[in-house]
Amino acid sequence: VAGSWMHHAAGQGDMAQAQLNLGVWYTLGRNVPKSLPQAWYWFKRAAEHGLRDAEYNLGLFYQDGSAVEQDSRMAASLFQQAADQGHVKAHLSLGACYMEGVGVNKDVQRALQLFTVPAQKGVANAQYNLAVLYSRGTGTKRDAVQAAAWYLKAADQGHREAQVCYATCLYKGDGVPQDLPAAASLFQ
Repeated sequence: VAGSWMHHAAGQGDMAQAQLNLGVWYTLGRNVPKSLPQAWYWFKRAAEHGLRDAEYNLGLFYQDGSAVEQDSRMAASLFQQAADQGHVKAHLSLGACYMEGVGVNKDVQRALQLFTVPAQKGVANAQYNLAVLYSRGTGTKRDAVQAAAWYLKAADQGHREAQVCYATCLYKGDGVPQDLPAAASLFQ
């Protein structure tokens, strides 16, 4: 019943939210049989109305080639459209594109800028990515204090790699005062 109602609403043409919801349902197999091609179709319809979540989800499909032929440039373009509308995860995905030069020209400074948005909103993976860039001085001047601060924010959310890196900072006294007991407790 829910699936048929959503199909009816999505088919009305200007019901972008229903189209997005149907895309999610097909992706997850919720109330309809799981079908990535159908999910792609409905995300595309919703993205034509400028829905940032639809643009982001389409970008993921183009990035991994799960429902369509892989197209890194299209993925980056869709992530950019969603990021321009404030989609936090799109900033992270687009930052990764710039970091690796996938679908766009490699630009580590741009990646750093893009990672900052979701990091400030509390996204642990973005916090970890920023910490790594500051720790290595990649795309920016090396800043051990910034690196340790971002590692700690991600570590506090359970990000395992960040916990290990923050423990290493504590062990070496890199960006934070050396604290061997605290480092030892994080390594356990």
